Amino acid sequence: MLYNSVLNLIKQKAPRPIIDGVNFAYSVFDPMLISYYRQQSRWNKPIPPFELRRITAKRSITDYVESGKRIADTLVEGLKVAHKEIDEVQSILDFGCGAGRQIQYFYDYNLTKIYGCDPNAEHIKWLSRSYPLADFHVSQFTPPLPFESDTFDLIYSVSVFTHLSENAQFAWLEELRRVLRPNQIALLTTLGEHAAKRHDSEKLGRPDPSEPDSFEQALTHHKFLFYVPESYKAVNQFINPNTASEEEMYGVAWHSEEYIMQQWGRYFEVVKVIPGCIDGLQDLVILIKS
Repeated sequence: MLYNSVLNLIKQKAPRPIIDGVNFAYSVFDPMLISYYRQQSRWNKPIPPFELRRITAKRSITDYVESGKRIADTLVEGLKVAHKEIDEVQSILDFGCGAGRQIQYFYDYNLTKIYGCDPNAEHIKWLSRSYPLADFHVSQFTPPLPFESDTFDLIYSVSVFTHLSENAQFAWLEELRRVLRPNQIALLTTLGEHAAKRHDSEKLGRPDPSEPDSFEQALTHHKFLFYVPESYKAVNQFINPNTASEEEMYGVAWHSEEYIMQQWGRYFEVVKVIPGCIDGLQDLVILIKS
């Protein structure tokens, strides 16, 4: 939509006060926008308010609903690559569930118990009210999770490992392995070679001083990249207030397929890496706990 394209352009190019003004205006009118969307689409599932929705998705209500559907469908197809059907799954953990963009669809599987965790307590409060048959927990920046070992048949995580330092991702891979049942599946998304080529070709927004001139070349050379953009500082102060170094911050992480095979293969069997299948940008990494 042209409207969303204009908003995205404003976000990329405009000074901070203008961005804040747009966000304030959007939050004021958001209840009416949600009501209008429901009337036009006959959508009857919970829609999080703007202030929660925009943290893990775009401002658009349509994007929250439709991107959630696209990603959930891709995860279900990824499960099939590991020779498992969603109807066989009895317990699912959404690791880094945000405002429930995928949960709104997985919640429909009546035989499946849904769990979610996220460091944002407001997300967890809203999800707990909106999806009473699911089980949600506030998680911390570092392990452990509040679950027993060998609990879940499926763990999926969208846009989490795209923000973790090397030490943090290793700690969480070990923890996800702990809470996943033997011979069960984890589906994790990453930024890889596909996203690097797209970023280099589109060159959207103002580059951060920490970014390389070419992500494709940098990823080819280093195999793994991690940096903390200036714009992430406020988020880190909220999520992990005792941050002492970049290793303890959320940033932007890029993984080559070679890196995933070598490093993640120490924790799981890497079944497959599917490039760019998550909304045409992120890769889907399919893992089994052997």
